Amino acid sequence: MTEYDEKTLNLIRAIADYGHYAQPFLSDVNNWTLGKDYAVMTEFYTGFYDMSTIREAGKNYSLTKDVSNSDITRVTYRLVLESETMLDVFMTVKEGTELTASASFNGTTYTAEKQSDGRYRVRISGISALQFGDNISISGNARGNFTINVSALAYVRNVLNSDSFGDDDKDAMAAFYKYCEAAIAYN
Repeated sequence: MTEYDEKTLNLIRAIADYGHYAQPFLSDVNNWTLGKDYAVMTEFYTGFYDMSTIREAGKNYSLTKDVSNSDITRVTYRLVLESETMLDVFMTVKEGTELTASASFNGTTYTAEKQSDGRYRVRISGISALQFGDNISISGNARGNFTINVSALAYVRNVLNSDSFGDDDKDAMAAFYKYCEAAIAYN
């Protein structure tokens, strides 16, 4: 008999699964060698994820943008999974265009910063598991006003629906989604 209720156990298991499945993904992104640089997390509870079920559950999360009246030529984004969850949104503009943009999230304003490659990045940090599905709106001007809406779960949906990502990436994002789901149920 256990002293924890089902919601607590589900959250504990989801965290263990997330740690386990995120390791190969993070190892690849950060050039780690599992078993050498970091111990392999062998404790996990989910042997595989039903990707079609998770894709269906996440179908309402996507990046949307209204950039047609601006000089933005491309918008990309990524999750940064370090000691906290962060979302990077990159905006590419036509040559010679300056961009100003910001997003407000959790009472903090995040502003666009020009990167060495010429793109602009807005980095939103401190995203908790309960907020992975929360919309983050970025607005600004690049010779015309624009708006971009995105969430951490939009990135998950993007990975799960793309042939550009491998099985380790998809497993990590499925575990990320299930962790969010368990955290919300627990809360």
